[in-house]
Amino acid sequence: MSQLEKLVSHKEALLAAEDYLAAISTIEQILAIDSNAPKALLDLGRSQLQAGFPAEALETFSDVSPKHSDYLAVQLVVGHAHKALNDSDAAATAYRSMITDENPYFSGVAFWSLADLKTRPFSSEEISALEQFIDRFKDQPEVRYLADFAMIKVLESRGEYEHAFMSAQRANNIAWQLQPFDPSAFQQFVMQSAQIPWHSKVSSSDAQPIFIVGMHRSGSTLLEQILAAHSAIEATDELPYIRRFAHGLEQASLSKGFADLDQQSLDEMAQRYLEQAQAHQPHFAGALIDKEPTNFLHIGLIFALFPKAKVINIVRDPRDNAMAVYKQFFAKGNEYTNALEGIAFYWQGYATLMRRWQSQYGSRIHHISYETLTDTPEAEIDRLFAYLDKPLEQACLKFYESERPVLTPSSGQVRQPINKRSVGSWKKYEQALGQHAQVLTQIKQVVDNLFFKA
Repeated sequence: MSQLEKLVSHKEALLAAEDYLAAISTIEQILAIDSNAPKALLDLGRSQLQAGFPAEALETFSDVSPKHSDYLAVQLVVGHAHKALNDSDAAATAYRSMITDENPYFSGVAFWSLADLKTRPFSSEEISALEQFIDRFKDQPEVRYLADFAMIKVLESRGEYEHAFMSAQRANNIAWQLQPFDPSAFQQFVMQSAQIPWHSKVSSSDAQPIFIVGMHRSGSTLLEQILAAHSAIEATDELPYIRRFAHGLEQASLSKGFADLDQQSLDEMAQRYLEQAQAHQPHFAGALIDKEPTNFLHIGLIFALFPKAKVINIVRDPRDNAMAVYKQFFAKGNEYTNALEGIAFYWQGYATLMRRWQSQYGSRIHHISYETLTDTPEAEIDRLFAYLDKPLEQACLKFYESERPVLTPSSGQVRQPINKRSVGSWKKYEQALGQHAQVLTQIKQVVDNLFFKA
């Protein structure tokens, strides 16, 4: 095997492991050997974006010609990079360039990407093109389902909520087939994790990383922006490292994997995490944020690695959250969001595990109600920084003025002051939700009593 072939193989392994920082270095070596190596330039820009460097991704693609074999995929990364940098017009231009009669897949991706510019409305021309696309592929749901996700936004803007819900159902029915959710595997992990004595041993680390956890689309990006505006705190990304540690333990069985860890192993794992997280902000010496919402699954492991960690759990009304994730297309992961039954089941698992963490760690976990945050933002932000034992800085109250890149679907929304526009939005779908609304209301009562009972 040649050196180039070894590098390509290594690159694919790094990308599969979502180790984008290491992938960047490897891809640069590939391009130094062969500047035309297949997919290398595309993978470099994608990795730069995923690692939190959207400006570098734009520079990588600055000279890419429309004749390039990966041009449409490049334009998708370009659009996402502009979106992360809060330039929705430039993002929309890149996405529109992907809409072609010759490639319906990228057209569907483009329509959804336009819709995912949350604060930018569709133009009349874009709506017309979207409607024509949906009509053209009305008998090919696997082609049009991303356009159905996009159409939700158009129908909501017209106040046609019944039709918007139907569009969400059509889209999610296909997404469920393409990305099925395994409730038994999820339930098994929750029950195993809840039974492990995570508190029985801890590392000797004095580090205090900040973890933001909760359900996706519950306000985690908003919290990240507020915290990252502080001079002694910086954001990284939705880091996969804690999840990888947990999956590594799970290979033997979660309980056995943890039981086999000794003091040295815990210390080494904690140090490895810190090095990986620090690589995202190599010149920053303060506290780093890990905003991976599903780390709620691993709070026991987090406190075993970092006894002084700060864990912030953001909680949104399950009914609002359910509709938010049901209308959102997730390219990977979060398969539970493709069915209302899956969403309710996942919420129940979240409540079960958080009850366990609450009983074990108590006030070491800080809970924030999204609704209360929108009601009394200054009081909640002040309470948040009291938990972090850091002085509140005025920049944190004006977080929306920050120019730092934001890679999540909420990138446009967190550029605005805190508002209540999305609170109670589920009521527009109350009739369509039917019995699911009742189940989610019961879950709300459970989590309110668990986290916020006076």
